[in-house]
Amino acid sequence: MEYENRQHLFLTERKARRIRVRFEPPYDWEMLIRFLQPRAIPGLELVSPESYQRVFRIGEYSGTLQVRHSADEACLWLILPGSSRQTLRQLKTKVSQLFDCAAHPGPIGEHLSKQPLLNKLVPLHPGIRVPGAFDGFEIAVRAVLGQQVTVRAATTMAGRLVAAFGTPLTEPESSELAWLFPTSAALTEADLTSIGLTRAKARAIAALARVHLSEPSLFEPSREPGAAIARLVEIPGVGEWTAQYVAMRALRDPDGFPASDLGLRRAVSNNGDLVSPKELEEQSRAWQPWRAYAAMHLWATLI
Repeated sequence: MEYENRQHLFLTERKARRIRVRFEPPYDWEMLIRFLQPRAIPGLELVSPESYQRVFRIGEYSGTLQVRHSADEACLWLILPGSSRQTLRQLKTKVSQLFDCAAHPGPIGEHLSKQPLLNKLVPLHPGIRVPGAFDGFEIAVRAVLGQQVTVRAATTMAGRLVAAFGTPLTEPESSELAWLFPTSAALTEADLTSIGLTRAKARAIAALARVHLSEPSLFEPSREPGAAIARLVEIPGVGEWTAQYVAMRALRDPDGFPASDLGLRRAVSNNGDLVSPKELEEQSRAWQPWRAYAAMHLWATLI
C-alpha cells in the first residue's frame, strides 16, 4: 500500500492525465485482479487489489501507466503523465482491450446461466470479464512460457526474460517498474536457453518473434479468429492450447477455449474422473459463442 501511495503521488505531482475508460455494469474487477496479479511480470507490471500498473511503449514514447476501478462511475481511470492525443487514444484502446471494457455482460450471463455445468457459477461472478492483452506478442510469449508449468514458474521465467532481453526504462521511478518487454527483433537472435528455458521453448519463442516481425497483425484483435488460430498452430512449438489462449486474450475471441487446459478439465470433473480434452470440447459447444467467459467462470473455481 505504501508503494501504491508513492506511485499515485508521483503521478499527481507530474500533473497526470486521467482518462475515463467506460464499461457496462456489472463489472467484476476483483476477479480480473485475481487473475492478473499472480501473472504480473516482475519489473514490468505491478498489480494490487487497488490498481494495475505497467511499463509501456507506444512508438517512441515510453513510461508508466496506472489503471484504477471506479464502480460508482462505471469506468476505469487510466492515469499517466501527459502525452500526445494520439498516444492517449492508443493507450485507452489498449487498456479497454486488456480489461475487456467493451463486453456486454447481460447477454453473456443470460446464455451461460442456462448451462447445467455453469448455472451455479455464473451468479457468483456477475459481469465477469476475460483478461485481454495490452500487447498481443507479449501474451503469446507468456503463453509459450506457460506451457506445462505452473503460473508461478511461468511468471518467474517471464521476469528473467524481461531482465535479460528487455529495454530499461530511461527514468524509472522504481525498480519494480523499470523494464520494457523485449522486442520481437531482440528475441529472434537471443540465446533464450541462457535464462533456463528449454531448447524447445526457446525455439518456439524465436519462431513467434520472427512471425511477429513479418505478420504483426496476427497478434492483434481479429475479425477472423479461426483463420488466425489456424495460422498460429503452424508456428513450431505453438499447439492448440497456446493458440486458443492467445485467441482468448490477444485476438479477443469471445469463443476462444483451450479445451486441453488441465485447470478447466479439473473444474468440470467435480472431483470425479478427469475429463479428456475431447470430452470437454464436446461439452463446451453448448456454451458457444461465449466459451472464453465460460472458461473464466471455471477458472474462478480454482483461484
